[in-house]
Amino acid sequence: MFRRYPDKKTRETAIITLLNQSPNGLTQAEIARLLDYPAKMVMEDLQRLEDKGILLWQDERNRLAIFKSAPH
Repeated sequence: MFRRYPDKKTRETAIITLLNQSPNGLTQAEIARLLDYPAKMVMEDLQRLEDKGILLWQDERNRLAIFKSAPH
């Protein structure tokens, strides 16, 4: 039988929460594994988050984090 995944908004919230709890960032593969989502779904969700204005930072090891500006 086919597996049902949460809706887009729920997945996006889960990704944001996970990234906010990961001070060293996570790769797309790690996000997919930790949330038990297909890698392609995570890639699409990350793209949609960026399209919505959520700024993602990626380091040289392809680890992603939510970009936060320094306080003024």
